[in-house]
Amino acid sequence: MAWLTAASDLRTLLSDGPTDKLAYQKKCFGLINGDNTIFKTFEFRRVSDFTVAEAPAGVFVDGAASPASADDTASGEFQLTTAPDDGSVVTATYYYQWFIDSELVTFLTQASNWLGLGADYLNISGGLTPAALYYAASQAYMKVANKWSTMASETYLVEDAPSQKNMGVAKTFMDLADSYGKQAIEHRNDFYSRQGQALAPTFMSIQGRVSPITPRR
Repeated sequence: MAWLTAASDLRTLLSDGPTDKLAYQKKCFGLINGDNTIFKTFEFRRVSDFTVAEAPAGVFVDGAASPASADDTASGEFQLTTAPDDGSVVTATYYYQWFIDSELVTFLTQASNWLGLGADYLNISGGLTPAALYYAASQAYMKVANKWSTMASETYLVEDAPSQKNMGVAKTFMDLADSYGKQAIEHRNDFYSRQGQALAPTFMSIQGRVSPITPRR
């Protein structure tokens, strides 16, 4: 039977559903000078559209709700109808996701190849689906680590350079990638052991390097 719920199963494991991740009253990026109306949230791929946002989502200027006239949720950039006064603080509350469906399919395809089953992850048997999910999750978290590093480097300016806490986030995701990768090996090995079969001629390795977060000059 085809594994038709593979992508949704992976999204559940990654806690990446439409309401799983909430950024609350988070500072937005943009010049505040009484003229500028273009701002950006740190996270892109927002689920919340600020032009039609419903509580708790929305943009706030000095704590007061401020409607957006345009919003590009894929990039995180939005436009306010009125430019905030100099000295104001622009924040936003929104839901966001890390991955689009095509990325989940890529991770699952990588998992199927890792298991030695070819590229068609839909045909992974029930006993091997946990191994496939954990391997796919390890690849997903590795991508998040690199994405976080890139986002921070491109978004932060010298005057609001990332804190030490933010600089450690990428490493946290790499540690998660490593942990899920090890669990993938355990699930795979356990499956073949229970089947009385030799292990498949595949192995787990997580490669890649996360670029250090540095402020843009």
